[in-house]
Amino acid sequence: MDAIYGLLDTAAVIIEVTMCFVFVSTFIGENVIKEHFIGVIITVITDIIFNYVTVQIAVYSILKYMVFIGIILFAQILFYRKYYDRIIVMTVTYMLFLALIDYATIAVMTYFLGVEFGYFQNMTLFRFYLTLVSKGFLLISVIYIRKNLESLKKLKRNHLLFIFVSSGAVLLLAFYIFQNFMQRNQILGSETSIFILLLLVEILLFYSFAEMTENNEKEEKLNLLNLYNKMLQESLEEEKHSFDLWSGRIHDYKNHVIYMLELLEAKEYVQLKEFMQEETGILKCQSSYVQSGYRGIDAIINSKMIYAQSQSIHVFCNIKLPAGLLLDERVMVTILGNLLDNAIRAEMNSKKKFIEIHMTYMQENLYVKIVNHKEKGKIDFESSGKENSKWHGIGLRSVKQQIKKINGDFKLIQDSEKVMAIVVIYEVKEALGE
Repeated sequence: MDAIYGLLDTAAVIIEVTMCFVFVSTFIGENVIKEHFIGVIITVITDIIFNYVTVQIAVYSILKYMVFIGIILFAQILFYRKYYDRIIVMTVTYMLFLALIDYATIAVMTYFLGVEFGYFQNMTLFRFYLTLVSKGFLLISVIYIRKNLESLKKLKRNHLLFIFVSSGAVLLLAFYIFQNFMQRNQILGSETSIFILLLLVEILLFYSFAEMTENNEKEEKLNLLNLYNKMLQESLEEEKHSFDLWSGRIHDYKNHVIYMLELLEAKEYVQLKEFMQEETGILKCQSSYVQSGYRGIDAIINSKMIYAQSQSIHVFCNIKLPAGLLLDERVMVTILGNLLDNAIRAEMNSKKKFIEIHMTYMQENLYVKIVNHKEKGKIDFESSGKENSKWHGIGLRSVKQQIKKINGDFKLIQDSEKVMAIVVIYEVKEALGE
């Protein structure tokens, strides 16, 4: 029987260590076991040896339990250093959750089987069944949390700390009741109910935070959609304004041609020359038209450029793209549209009123740089208190989301006079045959 109990104890250690990895990875969104399988196995073996040695020399204390968990904690921090704060908090939370399950299982089984607590301390069938039930419940609970509460990985740090503190408070209450139970060597029905209730509270704690995070995410997406609708409406108004401007320009141009013809027939060459020079200057400012070879890119840049020029903002374009690039133009339109919107709004308050648009392709990478001028001082687009800060914030978040989809990087660089939005899209292939 000793061999069976020894195997059961080893199986319990394997479950406890493995479930700790699974539990903690739920809160960081990574699969530690899959990516570091050998490391997890080494950690399990280390804890098995540690547990065996301490059992042989009859060491049973909180310190032993802390060392046991510390081995797992060290391994997890070694695997995922960047999540060290989450790993520490949630490993300790797991320890509290594990202890609560053990306490609750002992209390419930002792009560319903009508045995004394001392019976549990000996290597008996009761302890065998107790271990099976507690580790089985641990296994089911952690796997359920991992499979069904994926939103836990998005919990903020203050929420994790709240879970940690709440778990500690629950365990302290359970420990206090458990100590009374041990001294009497017998448990009351009311105490059993409290243990069950505390275990349910702990599980509901994880579930409620997962639901809260999911609801917040849905609300943010709804707010995002509403802001997109507002931006779209604003964009449509800009398009209409730009169309009206060009319609007026075409109508005026027809009248100007008639006037120039009259000057020509009257041989008023000096006046004709002056008038044409004036018109040429206007055309240089307003008649530039981008033709990159990509309709979506041309449409968004020309549209924004016309609107910028209507606001007395000069636009310089330097776009050199080879034909046949495999670009997702819908994504490019979103990126360029948001960055140009931010640049135009910034230039409306600038004295220079000048925007630069650079696009080039080198070594399978697409480079985009949009530059606008500003007054001295750093602009905080994310949390600015200005009237248009929400547009800046939503625009930049949208740009970052789109860039993630197409394997790229985004940087916003500011100096004393300029703001430079730089986008790099990697591994942009050229279509075969182009």
